[in-house]
Amino acid sequence: MSSRAVAEQVGIGRTTVLNILKREGAEVRP
Repeated sequence: MSSRAVAEQVGIGRTTVLNILKREGAEVRP
C-alpha cells in the first residue's frame, strides 16, 4: 500500500472521528 493511500485513510478516519465528536457534543450541549 502506498504512503499516499495510507494518508488518505488516516484523513478519512480523522474526519469521521471529528464528525462523531461534533455530533456527540451537539447532543450533550445543544
